[in-house]
Amino acid sequence: MMRFLLALSVLVLAGAPGHTEEITVEGTASLSVTTPWECCSSLDCQNGLTLDRLRIECPQFDPALGVLTGVQVELVACGNGVFTWQSPDEGFGGYATNMTFDYVLDGPGISPNVDHELVFPDCGGSITPNTPQGQCTWGNRCRTSPAAEVSSGSWGAYTGNGTVTLTVDPEFSYFLAVSGVEICYFYDAVSTVTVRVTYGYEVCEADFNGDGVVNTQDVTSFLNAFAAGDEAADFNGDGVITTRDVLAFLNAWNLGC
Repeated sequence: MMRFLLALSVLVLAGAPGHTEEITVEGTASLSVTTPWECCSSLDCQNGLTLDRLRIECPQFDPALGVLTGVQVELVACGNGVFTWQSPDEGFGGYATNMTFDYVLDGPGISPNVDHELVFPDCGGSITPNTPQGQCTWGNRCRTSPAAEVSSGSWGAYTGNGTVTLTVDPEFSYFLAVSGVEICYFYDAVSTVTVRVTYGYEVCEADFNGDGVVNTQDVTSFLNAFAAGDEAADFNGDGVITTRDVLAFLNAWNLGC
C-alpha cells in the first residue's frame, strides 16, 4: 500500500538590493510501504520492492526577483519503520535486520541524476520458546544528499510563475540474517522525500520597489526611503545615508536593467 501527499513551501534568504541573493523552494511527497509476509530459515535473507515514481512540483523562479544566475537541487529523505516477526519453531536462535530506501532524483538539467540512500542501522534480538514473536522499531532519521548543479541550458524550465516537475524513483530493500530457527516477518515503513531547489540571482538595483520594471515609481520609492532614513536607502552600502546614495541610485536608474 502506498500513499502520497504533495506539499509546497518557500524559504527566502533575503539580502540587500543590488547583491546576489538566494531563494530556496521545496516540494514534498510521502509514501508508506508494507511488505508481504515472508519466511526465512537460511543464514541471509534479502529482498526489495520497486515503488511507484514520485512526481514532485517545486515553484519556479519568479523573474521579477532579478536575473537568474544558478540553480542547485538536493534531496532530503526522512523515515521510520517497524519489523514484525514470529517463529513457528520452538528452538533457540537470533536475528539481525535493517532496511534501506534508495532514491534517484531526476529533473531538467540534472546530470547525472542525484542518487540518494536512507539506511536504517541494524537492529535485532534473540528467539527462544518463551519469545516466539516480537518487533524491532527504527526511529525517525533524515539524510540530505549533496547539492547538484543544474546545467545553465535548462534554467528556462525553472523560470516562470508556475511549477517545475522533478521525479523521484524509490526502491525499498531489506536484509535479514537469522540463525537457529525459522522466522516469518514483514516490514512497515514510512518515508518523506523533500526536493529543495535553490535559485541564485542578481537583484536589479534600479528596480527599487521590486515590481519587475524600472520606472519613475522606483525613484519615488527611493526618495521616500531616503527621507525616512530607511536603511534600504543606503544604496552604496557604506553604512550611512547621504546624498551619495541619491547619486548612486540615479546612476543605476539611468542605466536600467
